[in-house]
Amino acid sequence: MKKKCVVILLVVSMLTGCSLKKDYISQNFKITEYRDYLIASEMSESLNYLVNNNDSETSVYANFVDGLVENDNYGRIVNSLSQTTGQIDDNYSRWTFHLREGLFWTNYNGDSTEYPIIADDFVFAVEYILDPANNSKYVSLITSIIAGAKEYYVAKLNGQSPEFSTVGVKAVGNYAIEYTLTSSNLYFNSYLTSAAFYPLSRAFYYSLEEGSFATSVENILYNGCYYLTSVTDSKINLEKNNSYWEEEKVTFEKLVYQIVDDEEEAAKLFKNGNLSTVHVSSDVAKSVFKDYTNYMYASSLDKTSYVLLSNFESDNSNFKLAINNLNFRKALQYGFDRSLIMPVTETSHLNSSSSLIPQYYVVNSKNVDYTNFGSVNDLEKPSLYNEAEAIKYLEKAKEELGNTVFPITIRVPISSKSEQELALIKNLNTAYSKVFGNSTIEFVATEYTNAESIADGVTLTNSYDMILVGIDVDARDPYEYLKNFEQTGYLNTLYTHINNDLFFSFLNEANSYTIMDNRYRALNECEAILVKEGLVIPYSLGVVKYALSMVNDYSKPIGYYGIAYKKVKGYEVIARSISLDELKSYYEKYLAAAKEL
Repeated sequence: MKKKCVVILLVVSMLTGCSLKKDYISQNFKITEYRDYLIASEMSESLNYLVNNNDSETSVYANFVDGLVENDNYGRIVNSLSQTTGQIDDNYSRWTFHLREGLFWTNYNGDSTEYPIIADDFVFAVEYILDPANNSKYVSLITSIIAGAKEYYVAKLNGQSPEFSTVGVKAVGNYAIEYTLTSSNLYFNSYLTSAAFYPLSRAFYYSLEEGSFATSVENILYNGCYYLTSVTDSKINLEKNNSYWEEEKVTFEKLVYQIVDDEEEAAKLFKNGNLSTVHVSSDVAKSVFKDYTNYMYASSLDKTSYVLLSNFESDNSNFKLAINNLNFRKALQYGFDRSLIMPVTETSHLNSSSSLIPQYYVVNSKNVDYTNFGSVNDLEKPSLYNEAEAIKYLEKAKEELGNTVFPITIRVPISSKSEQELALIKNLNTAYSKVFGNSTIEFVATEYTNAESIADGVTLTNSYDMILVGIDVDARDPYEYLKNFEQTGYLNTLYTHINNDLFFSFLNEANSYTIMDNRYRALNECEAILVKEGLVIPYSLGVVKYALSMVNDYSKPIGYYGIAYKKVKGYEVIARSISLDELKSYYEKYLAAAKEL
């Protein structure tokens, strides 16, 4: 948790002028209740966990439906409704999971129903998602990884009646599920933390009126930690599922999501002791919690890795010549003081980073975090930002780039509606002028109004030089990030057009490794090539908010993919605001416990 501790130390300095005179904030409700919040404008008002992937509602879904596996508070994949984390065939393309037997779905009254939790529930859920009439947001995930799913879905779209038996999801008896994949995959079980692989009882579904599934709390069955009791315009209420398979780890009797208009309303609720946790922007933190800075810490709920990508096929010949020079790229990488991009605006701070793949994402067999071994371990050290090295690389580049005209203009397409992107361009110019002066490079924002215009008017014509991109992943393996930059990778094909045979070869070889420690170390070296050669410029892992909490953060599940990490399960409740000193103590205990795993 290295980064979290570093950021905690920044909080007091960022909110200077605030006193520490106030005592802690006490919880003003029962200790057996957990209260969170959702912002109304960010909700889609859907209870259908197999259709909707809106970030707000998935926090609710994760608490009333369980999948086969889940995340623990060390970020590991552990079993849930499955007895194991999966059995794999010799070429890693067929996975089998054996369900816990004797479990039943629960209804909205908290009563156990006549519907057992069986393998067919997982089969039917995929069948439901692949029906075009249901408009599920999970179609692309299922069709990309499950054998036969794409062909089945396309046939359905074309009005045909294909047999679902051609899709690689099968029930083997009542308590085993077999998944056949489009290709070998060593980490398929981490995909199962997504609601795309959550179950749905076929018998219950067909007992309902057509089109009524998930339209009310009565028309859903529950197998998670909690079950829904009511949904109103102001609150979503859940209660503990006493039939849950691991009931002893469900800390709370009630789970309440308060619907608020904005962060300020949530902050005031917390200040009055009516929420268990809150994450707010710096301006709200200053206005509402100015007397509580000793209880406020930096935290990022955003799991996105933000990078600056170069277009190696830019129609700007001057930039194209420069960016294809290794020493120029190294000058940009080593001359980038990422601390200068924070804050970006008064309401948004970036969690500055020199690495592409975040901490807590994967660990090796000795429980060492991926970012703490191999060459990636060097990326977060001060050596990556090095003014003297950057200037040295720039001088070499200028010697080699005889026909290049300085200053080099770097066009960056940004949304005309994004205050954060506009501010970031300004801060990029500040960061680089600090090292190189004002006569070397100049970032220029070229504004677009919508997604269509950036595709048609910018990226397809190569009329840009660099682009700001956020990367999210669906599963737990460094390759999920790195595959974007292989020769036919999504981001490489669409935006950056890297042509580096050495990197492509290394990545292909690394992805072939099946012993996980060897695989992680090889992928670690691939990431280091991308960064150290300036092919990708990472600058942030998530957007920082300011948090206050009445529960121990280190007791919560950790995940960068799926929704299972959003479960309110295993939480250690304190019932008052936690101080920075206490948080540091929890962190030290957490690290000590991690060493014993």
